[in-house]
This record gives sequence, C-alpha cells and structure tokens, in this order.
Amino acid sequence: MDFEHQSAIDKVMAGENDFGITSSESLLLARSEGKPVRALAVTFRISAEVFLIEPNSGIQSPYDLVGRKIALSPGGLTIIYRAMMERLGLDRSQVEEIAVTTWDLWECWEIAPVCPNYATNGPVLLDLAGEDYGLIWPGDYGVSWYGDVLFTTDQMIAEQPNVVEGFVRATLRGWQKAVEDPELAVAATLVYDDQLDEEFQRRAMLASIPLIDTGDAPIGWMDKAVWRSTRDILLEQGFISSPVDLDALYTNEFNEQ
Repeated sequence: MDFEHQSAIDKVMAGENDFGITSSESLLLARSEGKPVRALAVTFRISAEVFLIEPNSGIQSPYDLVGRKIALSPGGLTIIYRAMMERLGLDRSQVEEIAVTTWDLWECWEIAPVCPNYATNGPVLLDLAGEDYGLIWPGDYGVSWYGDVLFTTDQMIAEQPNVVEGFVRATLRGWQKAVEDPELAVAATLVYDDQLDEEFQRRAMLASIPLIDTGDAPIGWMDKAVWRSTRDILLEQGFISSPVDLDALYTNEFNEQ
C-alpha cells in the first residue's frame, strides 16, 4: 500500500479535503473496506508505471525474467508484476524478487537489472543522460491500470454536485490545456518551484501526453472494463475478499463528453 495515497483518502474521509488524488488500487481497497469514496476522473488513462531494464542485461520481456532478479517496491507495481506473471503463465518462484525502497534508478540497477519506475521519470532521466535502457509496459501483457485518480466522497457528490462538476471540469480543462501547450504547462510548474530542472519538466510533460490523451476517449474518461480488470486483479491476489460494485466506485457524470 502507498501510504501517501492512503493518506489522501483518509484526509478526504475526515473532511480535511473535499477532493484527492490516489492510485486506482488504493481507491478500490478503500471502497472494499466500506469507505464511501468514488472516482471522478483519471489523469493517466494509461498507467505510467513501468519496469526499466538495464541495457546490458539481455532481458527484453517478462519471459526473460526466469532465472533472473527483479527489484520490487511496495504498492501498485508489485501487484501489477504479480498479475502480469500470472497471466503469462510464468513461475514467480523461478525469479529472484528483491524488495527495494529506493527510487534512484542507478542505485536500483546495482541490486537488480529490472526496476520499478515511471515512464515520466526514469526514461526521461536516462534520455537526458544519453543512456540506453529497455522497458516493460505491463499493459502490453494484458494488465490494464489507471494512474492518478481524482476522487471525492459519495456525500460530496450528493450534497454539492455543482461544486464537484466545476472542480472536475476545471481540472480536466487544465490538463487539456497542458496537452495542447506543454510549454505553458512547464512554465506554470516552474512558477511554483523555480529550482526544478526545466528540460526534465519539458520532457516529462511530453512523455505524459500520450498516457493522458490516448485519442480513444476524452481526457479523464474512465472505462468500466479497466476498473473491472483492476478489481479482478485485486481479487485474484487476495487484496479484496469480494467484488466491489463498480457502479458505486466511479462515475463519468461530471466529465465533459
């Protein structure tokens, strides 16, 4: 479990915040525990969670992991990894799985040739450094997953639907503008922290665009099939004990079509 994401849910449930951003698995887990939280939109219609491969390892796909090492961090990517291996019929006992807490890619590669990361971070750093690498995208192997879910409570939706609609639409219009004008998005980011590396922010934004605006649905739009896939993965791995009602888990009603 990602404790920062869990904290976001706790703060919204406590009334400290009206809205929050969390991971799709955290929202499902919260709903399965009886917490009345509901997804309103997603930032990443294609999850940015990937596995980065050390270039000289000879590994190109999950099939090459047998007999090799992989670094795993707590949270969604470990769940995704397990689901991916199961769906490919690969025996995890034949892979040396090493728990790590570092997000420093070079440090992680000293531990294992395959490391968890984000497509908007590690690959960008490696490109800037002029270094080679390989990527495993779980989605290429049948594991669908949303990233960065905007959510609120059932009570907020019932009692203040106009506020919810305004917040969701303003958020999504902001992302639409960022997709259309990445340079403006970078400039706005640097206003809040001028110590950030401008070129990294630019490339990270460009890497984010195809994951946010997939071309087959509006920005922020959620598909039941993806939520069902995530729910079924959590069921298969024993993170939830019974199916979560997907109609109660998310709504597209505030998303402009």
